[in-house]
Amino acid sequence: MGAASVTINTAPVGSQELIDIMVYKAETVSYSELNSLANNTESASLIYNNASGKTYATVDVRLGAISPTGTPTIQLISGSTGYEMSISTTANVLRAVRFVDIPATFLSSFTVKNNSGVALASSGNFVTITPQY
Repeated sequence: MGAASVTINTAPVGSQELIDIMVYKAETVSYSELNSLANNTESASLIYNNASGKTYATVDVRLGAISPTGTPTIQLISGSTGYEMSISTTANVLRAVRFVDIPATFLSSFTVKNNSGVALASSGNFVTITPQY
């Protein structure tokens, strides 16, 4: 059976710097699912319960220190839809990738796909979702 087709949307402009995340009403949905995630692999399914009832959210993906290769990206995938952000190839640094204006319905069950060219760090990786509007 062939691989499923995923439509990747270009995510709004994001940041690859460490970002201080406002924890008010933020929900961390992953503490260990991304640890040691192999290149070109998806995490286990992550679930955002959207207790705020907001329509859109910001998704912050924090990555432990890695040295990406090639044209590295991180994707959020739900069913046949996805969002993708490029990450820098700077060696051995912590990263935060911020996806903004992601529909809350998309986040009801989604995965994170590592396309960094290397396995993710064995610790220090997590996903936090903050309701927007």
